[in-house]
Amino acid sequence: MKDYYNILGVDRNASEDDIKKAFRKLSVKWHPDRNPGNKEAEEKFKEIAEAYEVLGDKDKKRKYDLSSSGGPDFSDFFKDFGGNPFTGTSDPFGWGDIFGERRRSKKRDFNMDMPEDFKGSDIRMSIPLSMADIVNGCSKKVKYKRNVRCHVCFGKGGEEKVECPYCHGTGIETIEKWSHGMRFETNTTCPHCNGRGYKIKNPCTNCNGTGFEPREEILEVMFEAGIGGNATIYSQRGNESKAQNGVPGSFIAVPVIDPSKSGDKYSIDGYNIHELLKVKLTDALLGKEIEIQVPGKPKEKFKLNENTKPGDTITKYGLGLLKEDFEYGRKSRGNYVFDIAIDMPNTLTDKQKILLEELAQTGM
Repeated sequence: MKDYYNILGVDRNASEDDIKKAFRKLSVKWHPDRNPGNKEAEEKFKEIAEAYEVLGDKDKKRKYDLSSSGGPDFSDFFKDFGGNPFTGTSDPFGWGDIFGERRRSKKRDFNMDMPEDFKGSDIRMSIPLSMADIVNGCSKKVKYKRNVRCHVCFGKGGEEKVECPYCHGTGIETIEKWSHGMRFETNTTCPHCNGRGYKIKNPCTNCNGTGFEPREEILEVMFEAGIGGNATIYSQRGNESKAQNGVPGSFIAVPVIDPSKSGDKYSIDGYNIHELLKVKLTDALLGKEIEIQVPGKPKEKFKLNENTKPGDTITKYGLGLLKEDFEYGRKSRGNYVFDIAIDMPNTLTDKQKILLEELAQTGM
């Protein structure tokens, strides 16, 4: 009876991870693709794979360990090997693919839905918002089109599925290339059947075989105050699935600042919103009372400090962008910040020039 532990070079107390590592190392060393024409390497690889088939399976390993004779005869597990060690089940890490062994792709079952059929695709739409919309929250009605299951063929695309003549039902197209005298193969999704392995013999005339037809929808999208860059997601309002038991995708509304509504005086810094506020030179120097307004909020009076300088700020707390602490389930908002700039006049009157000359004589 073969000693599988000895074949893999591990002791009987080896962990699953140790057994797996040993198998990987030996597989790389003895793989037939790395030892072309070496019959001994091929037999050695089959033996290594056979050992891992047992020791890598908890139930088989337990039976093997309990056997007082060193384990029952597991030869039945490997009867599928034949002359090719890759046609059985003992290439669990796909070494055949890594080293160039090409396996035969299985044909797809025409009556089975593809995994991508079970959920429809999402629809993403950018929603332009003014700064007032972002600060205060808003609702917007949006009109969009989504694909729904064809009412004529019920999403089937037509009648009678036939095997794709290009990929022969595998859904995979193999492209062969030669470079420096070596042949390379790459597998891609068959472009003729989109990986389904079949084509529709009699396409539905209503949907041209796609299984979908467009429908116009109107959706009221809600944005909470301080929405910032967080998308609003409406599940099952996207494109429908062709599969009868599939679910539609989502409608994802992505808020963006509309420059035509907000201008270039706004900027975002983290969770804070900044607005450039121009004040008159005399107001800044004398500490005059000015009028400020957060978008969407009432106007209010604010008294400047004397000798206010460019770059000084006025901060309205808690009126910035929304930030969420998912770990503790808390929400808070950044701040709305007015960045002060001096509004310099384009021209001066004669009187203003005289007054400035007098002011200059004071050493200012």
